[in-house]
Amino acid sequence: MFLRHKGKWFNKQLQYQSKQLQVPGQHDQLSADLDDNLHILNSMYQDCFDVVFKTFLIGGQTKAVLIYIDGLSNIEEIDDHVLSPLMEETDGRVLVHGKC
Repeated sequence: MFLRHKGKWFNKQLQYQSKQLQVPGQHDQLSADLDDNLHILNSMYQDCFDVVFKTFLIGGQTKAVLIYIDGLSNIEEIDDHVLSPLMEETDGRVLVHGKC
């Protein structure tokens, strides 16, 4: 329920931003395509020097993007506790608390 509520809020933000930016062809909602979503988000935050987009592969296979605010986020904690575990290749096994 929390995620659904947050998704509605985010879609409202996208609608507001697209009206403010006047970007032609801008979507009102996120799509299932990561590259389309990145295009939308990059256009929304193109003038924000502190918004960082970090592309990586989950388990060496699935493309993903981490978006964070530089200066408000501890990049060492993000690297150690978010990116590193996600980027570990698990040979198809499920990774649970650092163990396959």
